[in-house]
Formats: sequence, structure tokens, C-alpha cells
Amino acid sequence: MHAFRFDIPSFTLKIAAIVGMTCNHIAHIFPEEIIASCPFGSTILFFLYSLGGITFPVMAFLLTEGFVHTSNLKRYAARLALFACVAQIPYSLLWGATGNVLFTLLISLGLLWAYENSPYGKNHPNNTAPSPSPSPSPAPSSASTPASTLTSTPPATTAAATATTASAIAASSTTPAPTCSPDSTFPEASQNVSRETFSSAKPLVSSQSFVFMLVGGVALSSLCDWGVVGPILVLLFYLFKPRRTQGLALALSVPAASTGLPALATCAASATAGAASFPFEAVCQAGYAFIGMTLAGILLSGYRGRRGYPLKYFFYLYYPAHLFVIWLVRVICFT
Repeated sequence: MHAFRFDIPSFTLKIAAIVGMTCNHIAHIFPEEIIASCPFGSTILFFLYSLGGITFPVMAFLLTEGFVHTSNLKRYAARLALFACVAQIPYSLLWGATGNVLFTLLISLGLLWAYENSPYGKNHPNNTAPSPSPSPSPAPSSASTPASTLTSTPPATTAAATATTASAIAASSTTPAPTCSPDSTFPEASQNVSRETFSSAKPLVSSQSFVFMLVGGVALSSLCDWGVVGPILVLLFYLFKPRRTQGLALALSVPAASTGLPALATCAASATAGAASFPFEAVCQAGYAFIGMTLAGILLSGYRGRRGYPLKYFFYLYYPAHLFVIWLVRVICFT
């Protein structure tokens, strides 16, 4: 009897991410209105915040999948940059002069590229030049083979040997399929062409340059939503891709600790001071960190590499569109 296993496609992960993102943004923009809307307004607000914790871990994980399996990295980065610029207009109207999360993802994508093109990336399975497959011994040529042997070889046998040799050469010159862990295989691998392997002896990015780019990229991301923690989360997902379970646990522990532990400390300080209740904002942050990250981990553990419906532009367009709608509702209804 086979144990039941989740099989969640990337389409479902994206739907979960945009649902959590929408809930989180509504909770941030309309907290007083939600609390005043009904007797259970505080519970609803806590629920919305908690669902918001799903979003970025899923987006970060899918970014690493896109980096590994995209057929054109430049086009992928350009598309991300375009929608980041478009989304910045409604994002600034809501939160001021802070970069939106797509800029954080764009920085993280650049760090992944730098890692793959550095000496460190040479040890990664997706960045190792494959050793050519051993080819069968070539058929004897007419210049070195006795005439008796040539005349005794049937034409059909010669044609078969030639076809075998040609197919072996073609197979050895073909770029291998992307290396995946057993629980993250891509059924549609024929449609997802992996990035080219880097086989040059000299890396494009030196180790010193990579360290500089890493520090600079993480520092630059501090000006954006999910800054500092975001690029670290993306790199952890990527580096631990062959070990999915350990990678998920380690990566998700970073945002859970950076957001959840301060929230718990605030609650503990409030209890020590003899307060009648915990600060509501700290409670919401704890739900965002622990409940949201747990739900994200459950969803990501069920991913097996299946794409589902390929509506990629819908998700790019949804981000700036829903921000604009939220801003419009605030302006029309609550000002």
C-alpha cells in the first residue's frame, strides 16, 4: 500500500501566494476598519495577517525554480524588472518611498546568477560540466582494414553501426536535463529547457567579486520589502534544493526567527510588566511568522515539480493591479 503524497503544482502555489498577499495587504491598510467592522474584527485581522506569512516563502521558492528551469535568464530578469517598476507606482502610494517585493526578488535573481558563475557554483549539480558519455569504438575505416574483412561485412550491419555511432555522438553533445531531487522531478522536462551549463575553466565572477556582490545585494535589498531576509531565504532554497526537507526547514526558520522571536519577546515583556493582554500587533506578527511559515512549509513540501496552468503573466499583472485597487478603495471610501 502506497503512502499518500501531496502533489501541488506551481500554479496552486502561486494562487496561495496571491491570496496570502492580498490578505496581508488588506490587513496592513485597513486595520482599524476591520476591527470596527464586527465583534470578531480582531480575530479576522489576526487571520489575515497569519495568511500573509505564506506569500514570500512561496515566491522565493518559485524564483529558484524559475532560475533553474528558465530557457532565457535575461528575458526572465527583464520581465521581473518591468513589473517591479510598474508595481512601484501603487506601492509608493500605499507605503511611501520603499521598494516593492519584486525588486527584492530581482536582486535575489542576480545573486543566484553570480553564485552560479562563481567558483562556488562549480560544485553545484546544475553548474557542473557533464563528462561526455563513452562512445563506442569507431567502425574500422577502409584504410586500415583488410579487404577480406570489408567484403565479409554485410551492408545492413555497416549501416546499423554507422547509425549507432551517430546517435552516440548526438547524445554526447546534447545538454543534459536539469538535475532534480527525487521528490522534485519535472514531468514536463521536455518543455522546460534548463539553463546552459558553465564549462569554461575561468569563472565569470571571482570569489571576491561574489562576496562583494552578495554583501552589496543584501544591503541594497534593505531598501525594499522583505529586504535582507529575502535574498538569504532565496539562496538557502537554492543551495539546499537537492535536500528539500532540510532546506525547507532551514530556510523557513530564518523569517520565522527574524519576525516571530521579536514578537514573542514583546509578548513576554508585556506579561512580565503585568499587562492584562499581549500587544495586538505583536500577536499578529507572531501569527504571521509561525502560522504563515508553517502553512508555507506544508504547501512547499507537497510540490513535485508539476507546473499546472501556465498563466504566468496573470500573476505578474495581479501584483500591481491589486495594489492599485486597494489604494483606490482607501482613497474613495476612507478619506
